[in-house]
Amino acid sequence: MATPPPHDTSDDEQGDDDLMYPVSRPVRREIPPASPSPHPLHWTRQLKVTLLPNDASDRILLPPSALEQLLSSAPANTDLPQPMTFRLLNPRNARFTHVGVREFSAPDNAIAIPVWIADTLELAEEDNVGVQFRALPKAMRVKLRPLEAGYIEDDWKALLESQLRIHTTLTRGEILSIRASPSTTFKFLVDELEPEDAVNLIDTDVTTEIEEMSQDNARKTRDQRLHAAKQRKAEVTDIGLAGTVDGTVGAGEYVYFRMKQWDRQQSLELVLSSEGDADLVISTSEDWKPKVDMHIWSNRTEDVTKRISLASTNIELTHAEVLQIGVYGNADASFTLTVQQGDLMMDVEDAKPNANAPGFTQCQNCLSWVPERSLLLHQNFCLRNNSRCQRCRTVLPKKEQAQHWHCTDCEVHGNHGPSSLAKHRSIEHNRQECTCGQSLASLSSLAFHRATSCPVRLIKCRFCHTFKEQGDVSTLNAADMLAGLTPHEAECGSRTVECQLCSRRLRIKELPIHQRLHDDERKARPEPRNCRNINCTRPRGDNPLGLCTICFGPLYSPLHDPVHRRLQSRLERKLLTQLMSGCGQAHCGNAPYCATALGRSVGMSEAMKVIREQVNGMLREDVQFHVCVDEVVQRKAFLSGMIAAEGVYGMEWARKAVEDAKGDISRARAWLEQNARRLDE
Repeated sequence: MATPPPHDTSDDEQGDDDLMYPVSRPVRREIPPASPSPHPLHWTRQLKVTLLPNDASDRILLPPSALEQLLSSAPANTDLPQPMTFRLLNPRNARFTHVGVREFSAPDNAIAIPVWIADTLELAEEDNVGVQFRALPKAMRVKLRPLEAGYIEDDWKALLESQLRIHTTLTRGEILSIRASPSTTFKFLVDELEPEDAVNLIDTDVTTEIEEMSQDNARKTRDQRLHAAKQRKAEVTDIGLAGTVDGTVGAGEYVYFRMKQWDRQQSLELVLSSEGDADLVISTSEDWKPKVDMHIWSNRTEDVTKRISLASTNIELTHAEVLQIGVYGNADASFTLTVQQGDLMMDVEDAKPNANAPGFTQCQNCLSWVPERSLLLHQNFCLRNNSRCQRCRTVLPKKEQAQHWHCTDCEVHGNHGPSSLAKHRSIEHNRQECTCGQSLASLSSLAFHRATSCPVRLIKCRFCHTFKEQGDVSTLNAADMLAGLTPHEAECGSRTVECQLCSRRLRIKELPIHQRLHDDERKARPEPRNCRNINCTRPRGDNPLGLCTICFGPLYSPLHDPVHRRLQSRLERKLLTQLMSGCGQAHCGNAPYCATALGRSVGMSEAMKVIREQVNGMLREDVQFHVCVDEVVQRKAFLSGMIAAEGVYGMEWARKAVEDAKGDISRARAWLEQNARRLDE
């Protein structure tokens, strides 16, 4: 397949649709001969076009009769290839491409194709299009060329990977168009493909190469990357509770701070004191910084000291992992930022000093309480110098009375003159248009809308790990809302996976809750009942001593022994023999309960003192036995003791894990993480 000239981008133009149009096909002026399909199946038809709106994939719908014909055309005893791929050709202008098939449910003699494919092939509703079965080889290598300079890899890499996941085929000469936002589209020319000029992308590992169109583009891209790296390194200061930070901010600029740790059970208060006009804006996303037109909380009043109080029950803090704090300068300003936590008091009017106290009376002008003997003197001064607003009862000097204002559209008032009134009206009473098309009453409403519910807000999906538009939040159900999912994440998380613990298939978005259920089940498990022989790791058997079947075997007797006297005698004889004669195993480490481990024989009187506790308390759970075991079991006991000594898991859990892992310490640790209750739980 011939590649179109790199500068020919006449077919790259995209409409203003909200749909991400991933591929724009080149103009073909000659009908190229179709290379023979590697699969021995030949099928070609002319079908009428119907359109599939809002479909960003390259998969089509064919009629059921097409499936019947394909099955009948296939050689005997052979299955249809998977995936099934087809070549589409517009006979009027020789444009062609390759596509996959979604299902065979289209009307008879019709083919349903995505709108963007119809546009690039210049096909309209009811037009005829040629459809030919074409089995494509798996892609091995793809070489892409950016059509414009300045593409930053961090911006498009994840989007490209996400886009290719919904495509079945690639054809040499195609233009991949990746829509990152309503105003940003990345375009790449498919310059080279291996092993052929048309390939399928299903279940294959592809080596992707990116090469600039020209040296000039390469230089521009390098400069853009250096500039982006400097921006990423812009200082974002981490702050903690009860901390105070001093700084300066220029007019029209931001200074950012980040807080990751705070007590979620207590309220939070942020205080900004500034010399100059500076505003405080806050968001809860790690992926974007707050701005005056996109934030969750803000204080943009004229007050010298600005406060934002966040209650612990604030819904926006439910899933917040970080607070991004921005200081915006309306003019050059110096500031002090303080973060504090504790129970916040309700805002109440400050109590007047000496109110209703004996010997004090209230001035009717400034409403303060003054001594009765000096009331006349105070009133003479107060009436001459102070003025009280009859609407809001604010007292201010008469020389500043002209700076006092009231908004005609709300109850807000201020004391800093027309400029502060103009700022208030521009923020609260100036209608704004969002890029999603919604009209909002004010800039503050727009900022909250863009930060929370705007359908075109870019979010980093927790499942596909790419930046996507979040979608319409009104489509979320209650469960997805409680989980803190966006509409895109609710749809993306509907893919199913298999739980590694129980092999149950469930949706990805259900995994966190499902894993918490496993975790709760793990914490509720009772401690395992292992063999009471401290040198053994096998599970306990059904016998009076609580030993495993191997350790209890030499002590077993079929004779009736209701009070276990004979069993006690056999246990005593076993332990005495072990201590006086030894077990004879060179590896034995059962000291001081075995003569072989001690390296010497022990007399009867000394041996009786050593074993007396085990014999007399043989039916008590708090007494453990010290019986020699083989080398494999002894090694397992050593490993379990080593794990228990770390102080994370108890000895019984460690013995159970090592036994189930057959002595493999790595597998034992993995088993403990999935099944055992930790000591601190």
